Amino acid sequence: MIEWVPEPSGLGVTLPSGESASDFIEGRPGATGRLLFHYLGRSVLVGVGLAIVGVRGGNLVKYSLAAAGAIEVFVLGYAWSKRGETA
Repeated sequence: MIEWVPEPSGLGVTLPSGESASDFIEGRPGATGRLLFHYLGRSVLVGVGLAIVGVRGGNLVKYSLAAAGAIEVFVLGYAWSKRGETA
């Protein structure tokens, strides 16, 4: 499992989407469903922000999914780059 928050920070929390991404990269069972759940949840959060600033209609959905996808690609890329490391 990838350590998403360095120990010295003292926060003691990890991002659930980071854990699902590392599980996906490591090929753990059920990871795809969790990854999609976090992607869609992130899309909703991004969509709320976009709606607040005035994006409407089909653009709202398209931009929300695209932004969440870009974030997910970054998280997966990070997890992939750290594969094999132990926490």
